[in-house]
Amino acid sequence: MSGPQQFLIIFLLTSLAIFAGLAFLTWRRRAASGGAVLALLLALLAAWSLTYSLEGYSASFNGKLFWFNLQFVWLIFIPPTWFIFILQYVRQQQWLRRLAVPLVVEAAGQLLLLLTSGSHRLLWSELYLEPSSSFLAFVRGPGHAVHTGYLYLLVLLAALLSTQAFIRFPRLFPTNTASYAVFGALTPWVLTIFAFVAAPSPVIKFAYFAYSLSALILAWGFFRFQPADILPAVYSLVFGSMDDAVIVLDERSRIVDLNPAGQRLLGRPAAELLGQSIDQVVAGQPEMLERYGQVKKIRTEIFVGDNYFDLHISPLYDQGGQLSGRVVVLRNVTERKRMETITQAALVRTGALYQVVQSLIGYENLPHLLQTLADTVASALPADRVTLITVDFAQKQVTHFIKGGPGFENVAYVSFEELMNGLAGWVLRELQPALSPKSEPDPRESLEVQRRRIETNCGAVLVVPVQYQGQLLGVLTGINRPDQPDFTLGDADLMLAMGNLAAMAIENVRLYEKEQQHLREVQATNEELNAYAYTVAHDLKNPLLAISGYAELLQLNGQDEAQQQYLRKIYQHALKMNEIIDALLLLARVRQQEVDVAPLLMDRVVSNAIQSLEALCAEHNPQITRPDDWPLALGYSPWVEQVWVNYLSNAIKYGGRPPVLELGASLQPEGQQLYFWLRDNGPGLSAEEQARVFEPFERLGQQGTRGHGLGLTIVRRIVENLGGQVGVESDGVQGSTFWFTLPATRNNEEE
Repeated sequence: MSGPQQFLIIFLLTSLAIFAGLAFLTWRRRAASGGAVLALLLALLAAWSLTYSLEGYSASFNGKLFWFNLQFVWLIFIPPTWFIFILQYVRQQQWLRRLAVPLVVEAAGQLLLLLTSGSHRLLWSELYLEPSSSFLAFVRGPGHAVHTGYLYLLVLLAALLSTQAFIRFPRLFPTNTASYAVFGALTPWVLTIFAFVAAPSPVIKFAYFAYSLSALILAWGFFRFQPADILPAVYSLVFGSMDDAVIVLDERSRIVDLNPAGQRLLGRPAAELLGQSIDQVVAGQPEMLERYGQVKKIRTEIFVGDNYFDLHISPLYDQGGQLSGRVVVLRNVTERKRMETITQAALVRTGALYQVVQSLIGYENLPHLLQTLADTVASALPADRVTLITVDFAQKQVTHFIKGGPGFENVAYVSFEELMNGLAGWVLRELQPALSPKSEPDPRESLEVQRRRIETNCGAVLVVPVQYQGQLLGVLTGINRPDQPDFTLGDADLMLAMGNLAAMAIENVRLYEKEQQHLREVQATNEELNAYAYTVAHDLKNPLLAISGYAELLQLNGQDEAQQQYLRKIYQHALKMNEIIDALLLLARVRQQEVDVAPLLMDRVVSNAIQSLEALCAEHNPQITRPDDWPLALGYSPWVEQVWVNYLSNAIKYGGRPPVLELGASLQPEGQQLYFWLRDNGPGLSAEEQARVFEPFERLGQQGTRGHGLGLTIVRRIVENLGGQVGVESDGVQGSTFWFTLPATRNNEEE
């Protein structure tokens, strides 16, 4: 192998590495305009470099012929690939649709001629091995001449289209970009002509160098001054499969590119639109883009035909920072606007229903509630007049006739018969809403009602039933003036919901007023019973005192033993009845009396209670333990003393023998209540007994012990009136703890 031949093979292998590396780098930037096609072109040139070098290495003629034919395959596909990249590089893609068929047909024809070259001489009339090299040479045939002419046309057309684009849109393509594109497009043409004139035999070899040099020039321009300067890194994303219409304008507002959605919006193909002024394209449609012809940047909404569009105009700058054009993006937001309208309507209705619900709060009586409802419905619907009518079907009469709204003065009262002859009567019979437009008489109304409707300046009418749980209460009517619009089905739905709320409110008011009346009656009865109990107890107290006094006097007059025993029983029973009467009087006072609470000196209160039980303590000799210091609680001293008296007397009577009692107090965890307790050593209480111990007249099986069963009831009433609670704890075996709580003073809370 000669030195030049070795140098050529080394050059080809070096070219293989360069083209393969550039193809890889270009593929990584395939998102840029023309990146994917340039990567394919470089890959084909790398393949051509490989097969070209393998032809030189092959020792046999058949081996060289195989690699020679494979090189011709690359030569078939490299020119159209190169041409497509040039068109994308200079933004002339519209030509691809026009030339797609010729490109495919020519490539297919050449490939067919190559596959059948052994049976004809259309590609080359003679194929031989050059004596001075290890490569094959050939003499052109007519098919190859046609292919060569085809290549000339592609190169010439690429150069013309590139030059045209640079002349028409100079600001869109910087000078460096233009020079690389024109030089790269003309290089194959110049070298191919030179090869044809200077060396007519090995044209294929010069074509390799021509397209290789052109690809290197274009690749250099692509990486350094690629046309993606208009929209760096996002051009393919914008012009991909977006649903938004995208139109690219130069600095003179001429269309230089647009995507399919933009073509559909403008109603014309790109071939007819490119290069035209946007003002001419949208002439006669000022609502679209004309008004924004000179705006560099804006975002707004426009209405075109039956559609809403979000219009977004953004400026484009070249590498020198000069304005090179604008991008116009129009997004169809009709569906979004429709949903916004629906949502807004729903919000309006929700707000109206909220107003109706709010009107139900703070009513004074049923007429006041109905008036509030009528005024609220008139405002929320809106309507000129609103009537809310309730009826008594059994008596055939109108029970409430409420009118509201701005034009309420034009509403005249109607009787039950007149109501049933109009649209309201039809609604009451059919139990469904009625929409009556203003344009024509409604056959559901009597002639008299139709005449009165005209006289009272009525337009559209909407009537809905007011019913609650199957009970028909009346009708709710909305009326507009003749100059106002008709009511809609949406208004009917809203008013029906308001009618249901009104029915529920009316029924709730009736139940509430009925319950209030019942409470007033119960309160009056309780007051009468309290007065009766107080009067009876008070009137019984004086005779009982007289009986006990006389019994004591008779005992002193020296009666016999039997008489003395009877007199003692009379005296004891009189005292017991007096205790019951005192308890009843105290219970009545606790129920009715209002007292002022104050800090309690609990040690003094407990001492007074123990002192009042002196006789009981002398009889049972209890052991009582109590703390030296008591926390300050809020209460009423006489009442709290009575609480301790009842707890202590019960513990002494029912406790162990002898009674051992422990008193104490503590602050509850939340710090707002004080816990007071008394623990005894009695037999304990079961769970059932603990549940009943504070009920009136309960003595829990202690019938043999003195008492009347009202003491703990009085304790509960006193403590609850003072803001506390009572209770008992016991394991049911040994001992019980009776407790009560009272509000703590601020000092205790701070501690």
